[in-house]
Amino acid sequence: MRKNSFVLTVFLLFTLIPCTALSAETFEDRVCFRGNKASFNTRYDIKLKDGDIWIKERTGVNTPEPRVKLELPEGLAGEVTEFAMDDEHIIALNGERQIYTMWNGLDDISDFTWQKEWGIPFWMGPGMKLTDEIITWDFSVVSRREDGYWTDPAGNLFEVGLAKCSHIWMLGPNGQDLIYNDPWLPTDYSYGICGPERGAFQAVNLSTSGSHLFLINKYGDMYTRFYDFDIGGADAFLPSSYEDQSDKLIPLIQIPTYWVRHPKISGTITDRISIHKIGRNCIHRTLRVEGVSEGGETGYFEKDITEVDDTTQWTFHPTGAPLSGTILDNREGDTTHLTLGERDDRYYARNMDNLGSLTPGLPWYHIINGNDWAAELTNFSCYNTPVDLVVHLSPEESLNLKLHTKETIRVSPRPRGLTDDPRYIPGAIEVPQELLDRYSELPVKSRKFISSYLMKREFTRVDIQATLDKVTVTGTAGGLLIVWTFRH
Repeated sequence: MRKNSFVLTVFLLFTLIPCTALSAETFEDRVCFRGNKASFNTRYDIKLKDGDIWIKERTGVNTPEPRVKLELPEGLAGEVTEFAMDDEHIIALNGERQIYTMWNGLDDISDFTWQKEWGIPFWMGPGMKLTDEIITWDFSVVSRREDGYWTDPAGNLFEVGLAKCSHIWMLGPNGQDLIYNDPWLPTDYSYGICGPERGAFQAVNLSTSGSHLFLINKYGDMYTRFYDFDIGGADAFLPSSYEDQSDKLIPLIQIPTYWVRHPKISGTITDRISIHKIGRNCIHRTLRVEGVSEGGETGYFEKDITEVDDTTQWTFHPTGAPLSGTILDNREGDTTHLTLGERDDRYYARNMDNLGSLTPGLPWYHIINGNDWAAELTNFSCYNTPVDLVVHLSPEESLNLKLHTKETIRVSPRPRGLTDDPRYIPGAIEVPQELLDRYSELPVKSRKFISSYLMKREFTRVDIQATLDKVTVTGTAGGLLIVWTFRH
């Protein structure tokens, strides 16, 4: 009698669950890629069907348990068109591309909650609709729960905040613009980073996870980068430095991080790529690329993000599923140079009209001033960094310096790129180490410039105000004040 009562109770409980079952997943139906129609985190995978999200727990084996349909809020239920998943979150869009966020996606399904709020302040803003003028988009989250710490380029660990660091990443229509929107920042498209080849690389697809970006072009060239708002030095509450932090007792976050080119895959591949988290401290990530084996089997090539030596590090995993991506013209060798577009760089100059009248020397007692030199920002951009800063001491004498730029916290929306409205950009002037190493051999005017303005330091922090017509650089290294205005 007790056994029969137990069976009846279980039956009644299952009939009351507010979900419906999708057909049991077959091996070919497994979710191996993170994308906008199917995705996964470390606990669940999800699929899009008939405007709803169907979920199943990942067990590591091909289990016959059916999926269940998630309960969705009004405006999203039955209307989901795309989604992305990482860490504890699902970002879902409806037909109007309104952003909805799901929380607690690493806990039991009964704990899942949804919200429509997005943007400043603190992920409680008025909400946002995602533009459709992009090639693709994804979502990236780094958290204390799953990742623990960021590992910066100097090898130092920095604990991830309780609020995590979450970005919607977008690949612009030109395949070059890498745009991100953070739920704690203004609801605009003004934030972005420099892509490979200083922003010229044209990608055909993007995948992101755990503060890592993965790009591929139409010839199978692949790049990754470790970046988010915090590890990129944009958060004023997490101090960062361009100076080497590897031997510092109390280090700052070492910036910048760089793009890494990965060995090409030998064989047939498509533009379907995926990256996902593995391990702690933001070191390891798994890369996957859809393709065909030498024997003609369909599946995917896989390797760790840290393996960058040669093509043999890619391992093929058959799935038997038909290819869903577009087959690429996967050529041998580095073909990055075949997919380079125009950059949004602009030219600005200071005192260049007087370059011909600048004299090569200065009396020992003369303090160098702004009339003694001219300068060019040959390729200024608020995204593509560093900028070439060429200082001319005379027609025959010049110094090739670098002007680094990074993002910062803004409290109100602004357009992407430069406009007539000044854009504040934190930055730093770099004197290349090779110039400092041979400082005593430089002409006297070059030495005066480096010692007077930059105090013979490798990096000098500066503030930049930039418009379409003018760039103003201000700061000090402890010597002469830097107040330099460049005009387009």
